[in-house]
Amino acid sequence: MSTSVPFFVLGCPRSGTSWLADVLDQHHLLRVSQELNIPGLVRGVQNVAAHRAKMERVGREEHDLARELGPALVYVGELVARELAQSGKQRYGDKYPGYATCIPTLEALFPGAQFVHIVRDGRDVAQSLLANQAALRLWRNAEWTPKTYAAAAAMWHEHVAGARAHAARLGPARYHELCYEELVAAPQATLAKLLAFLGVELEADGVAGGVRAALARVSSQPRRWTETLAPSELAQFASYAPAEELLAALGYPATPAPRGGADFDAHAASRSAQRACAEGRSDAAIAELRAHAAAGADHPLLWSDLAVLENGAGRSEEAVRLLVRALRTDQPPLEAALNLLALPQRDESVFALEHAFAGEHPELITAIHGWLLARGASAAAAEAISIARIQAPRAFARSASTGEQAEHALACRLHGDGRAADAEARWQRLHERGSQLGSIGLGLVEFQRGRTREAAEHFHSVARAEQPCLEALAFVLARVKSREVGAAAFERALAFAHQDAAFAQGLVAWLVQQGLDVEASEAVVRCFQRGATPAEAQPRGAELRPQPRAARAPASAGDGHVDQRGREHAQQVA
Repeated sequence: MSTSVPFFVLGCPRSGTSWLADVLDQHHLLRVSQELNIPGLVRGVQNVAAHRAKMERVGREEHDLARELGPALVYVGELVARELAQSGKQRYGDKYPGYATCIPTLEALFPGAQFVHIVRDGRDVAQSLLANQAALRLWRNAEWTPKTYAAAAAMWHEHVAGARAHAARLGPARYHELCYEELVAAPQATLAKLLAFLGVELEADGVAGGVRAALARVSSQPRRWTETLAPSELAQFASYAPAEELLAALGYPATPAPRGGADFDAHAASRSAQRACAEGRSDAAIAELRAHAAAGADHPLLWSDLAVLENGAGRSEEAVRLLVRALRTDQPPLEAALNLLALPQRDESVFALEHAFAGEHPELITAIHGWLLARGASAAAAEAISIARIQAPRAFARSASTGEQAEHALACRLHGDGRAADAEARWQRLHERGSQLGSIGLGLVEFQRGRTREAAEHFHSVARAEQPCLEALAFVLARVKSREVGAAAFERALAFAHQDAAFAQGLVAWLVQQGLDVEASEAVVRCFQRGATPAEAQPRGAELRPQPRAARAPASAGDGHVDQRGREHAQQVA
């Protein structure tokens, strides 16, 4: 294979594509970049999909795509040449999981390209996908991220079956499939076959230092799903029949059917564990709950109680995993949300917030308020969110007319140019016509004159309006520095978060200015965008339900501490 022909590392996300690319990049002849996403780069110059559709309509050959997208390919070629020159290596490849679903496009762009497909047990992939969805901001918000194990099974099938569909046509000289589990178990033999496919050899000492170190960085051992997935989660995966069929075709064992646990009394087990803890036998309580799980018991209360005990025993990672599992169920326990919100430094606590936001239990309201303070929100912002969450209905605000917006923009320019009198005259005319943009303009003028009370009255009139204007609310949030005025406008504005994406981003920006971190700010606004408030009471699962009290996960300094003032303030709000 010519060294000028690129190769592509692909597979379903969480199948080991990054790890494999890192291993190959350690070879002295191979340069492998991470997620260049070449079709995405090309699409920035011309729309690949549109060109393919056009070619199908007029009967052109697929390879004509390369000629039509010449300028973009020149750019990509220069980028590849620069990568090789800087690295001093001979062959170039790029890793991107999404290549599994666009092999024909890559073939058209790079005739003769080779494809390296790494396959991993779909259940381990699903477990990793859902763990990332709970923990990582970019994964939690992405439309493509699966939210259930059935969706994860479908995603795995789409990528693996999609890539394998081209194997026979490409042939063994251009398509190479390797198994994640084999690379972990027999790295040297598996890697030797892959390097031979790419036209390079193992270094003289076999797996050389850099490659050996990269192989040692394997992130997860095979078949973890047998320990990390509950029977109900496995049943969700198996419900997508094509995935089960593909597992069999790949030689993986079938997903086991749920066993036992039908007569498990979760509340009795919870009471028994609490008695053991009260007697100082927490180890016995953990052993008892683990035995129930090993026997096939599967209940959110079991996972929530076991999480508390595991956290108390210093196994916080296991505790968080169990709490997330409990929150994914149809009837998530109240305690699971409370215990995860009590760990505000954990990214999974954002997952708990989004699941718990519709709950009306007083303890939950207090916990959310305390979580906001612990994540850095000002007291004014946290209180505004709490009040809006309890009282604000999902509503629609009006948008200012084009004429209003143009007049307001002109007044702002005049004001910025030092022509305050002309600007005030235009804002006064807007105000007399009932425009809220006129009100905020007059408020700005009053504020500059030092008449803060009159300025605040103008600004508050926007928040109190029966049908507020989105542009006026946005202006107050962006320009008015008074925390009190901003909080009042924000409290009202949350009811309209669903109405306009740009307006929602303004709400996020205001929260960030108030000290709340970006991820938490996005999560709060997203909850209001979904209408997930008690006024609508439509959580993603069933309503969070109370359970018999278990010992709360300790909020040690390492586990995220909500300060006492924050707790007291939250209690007052609740």
